[in-house]
Amino acid sequence: MTRYQLAERKVDDYITYVLTDAEYPAEAHLVPGLGNNLFRFSVNNQEVFVSPEKISMIRDASARFGNPILFPPNKIRHGSFSFNGKKYQLGLNKGEHHSHGELRVRAWNVIDRGAKADRGAFVVSEFDFADHPDLLEAFQARLVFRFTYVLQDGVLRLEGEVKNESAVAAPFMLGFHPYFHVKQGHEQQTIMQVSSKLEWPVNEEGFVDGSPTSTDLCQQLTKGLAYPDMPKGRDHAFVTVGNGTTSCELIDQQESHKIVYEFGDQFPFMLVFQPSWNNSVSLEPYTAVTDAFNLDVAAEQTGARGLEPGEQFVFTHTFRVEKL
Repeated sequence: MTRYQLAERKVDDYITYVLTDAEYPAEAHLVPGLGNNLFRFSVNNQEVFVSPEKISMIRDASARFGNPILFPPNKIRHGSFSFNGKKYQLGLNKGEHHSHGELRVRAWNVIDRGAKADRGAFVVSEFDFADHPDLLEAFQARLVFRFTYVLQDGVLRLEGEVKNESAVAAPFMLGFHPYFHVKQGHEQQTIMQVSSKLEWPVNEEGFVDGSPTSTDLCQQLTKGLAYPDMPKGRDHAFVTVGNGTTSCELIDQQESHKIVYEFGDQFPFMLVFQPSWNNSVSLEPYTAVTDAFNLDVAAEQTGARGLEPGEQFVFTHTFRVEKL
């Protein structure tokens, strides 16, 4: 049997790709037609992500399963902001605000795929604003996203490129929303570990409400915070990660394994979120804080930035399961 395989399946009227590494064994499931969501990943029968019972559930709730792609991440107040002296208006998809962007639900185009001994199983997908006139108009620039998911040596890797194909700078805010599975009955022994330097105050609507400070919760997350020990009345914390931090971990002491998420040094902010609708924790790396362009805080601190004409933003994320 060939170690690496790629299978194409039609499920709930959507084409999905199953990437397999037979040695571990490990499997990754991708649905390009619904936001290019990597909705399932398992290693040696350990589920890494919370996956839907049906693929169609991603269509109806595109930010609640797997690893949604966020552009922009989180909320934009009233969907509007300014960048380089220009006003931008995004669609209102969360009441009177904009939330999580459109890339998480729209169809991506598969431009290459395969399985090779020296590369693993892989799928290359692309999302071009030129194919979406409303996004081209909203962002006033043509951005092209090319993401490659690779399963190799039991590790899931995301190789990402975002290029500005326009003659003008484009506002840039990218994030991811992986839902890491917390096993029923293991909550007390599940530890969230995120090296955290500063915590951003967040109001009831989920918007940043001031400058960040060092808090007790930062220290707890850095040392490792048990899943049930998030402060009462809160389901999330938004932090600037520690200097030099490029990864976070979800540790299941009862199962004697941990999920290690490597997100690199280009995503210096993280939202730690415990959803009410499933047993998971979402460790969400962002390039910028929520609604960064609307904050009265220096861009050097918020991550608000542009992508210059012809500029590429290149990154690599990895997900792996390790024994303790």
